[in-house]
Amino acid sequence: MGLCGRLESGPVEPPAPSPVGAAAPADPVDAEQRYIDRAYVLLGKMEHRTSVAERDAAERAPGDWDATVAQRRLQERLISLREDGSLVKSAVEELLRFTTPVISFMRTATRDAFLGGQPIAQGEPLLLLFASADRDEAVFGPTAGVLDIGRDPNPHVAFGFGNHFCLGAALARLEGRVVLEELLARFESIERAGTVVRSPSSVIAGVRRAELCFS
Repeated sequence: MGLCGRLESGPVEPPAPSPVGAAAPADPVDAEQRYIDRAYVLLGKMEHRTSVAERDAAERAPGDWDATVAQRRLQERLISLREDGSLVKSAVEELLRFTTPVISFMRTATRDAFLGGQPIAQGEPLLLLFASADRDEAVFGPTAGVLDIGRDPNPHVAFGFGNHFCLGAALARLEGRVVLEELLARFESIERAGTVVRSPSSVIAGVRRAELCFS
């Protein structure tokens, strides 16, 4: 909460980039509510993706999954974070990899090329699947589909790369770390209390609603 208060009172070092000409809102959002809002997005995405991964595994191995597995494993990861605060930084990176905020982009090939043994002709449209890249077993090994909060190294592309690397990456990492640290300090348990409603987009992995119970 101290960090949020500092941000409300004035700029901190290093200052976060702001849109040109942007004005401060007339009624700033309460700092406490800001933490809750970000927690809904961060943990809602985490719980939803964990559930999907577990259900996919169940389809491959019937009988190994039941309705409580995803929630139990989420709690286990939260306990691990509470017991070892040094894992928070790697947990943020793994949540970014596992949820991959930007799912895909369309691009056009500027020249003939070969990628992964496949020919690409100049002018052809290309669908860049960042979400798929972040689950690539050639990069992340056999645990690519598992949420591993201690994963290191973690060369994910959740923020893109090259000229299109996200300018807000440092701020997003800071926010994720602060949210996790504050939640772990305030609550013993976080459980899903309703359906996670995701944005109907093939570009951004947004969450419209995630009902969670903090206790």
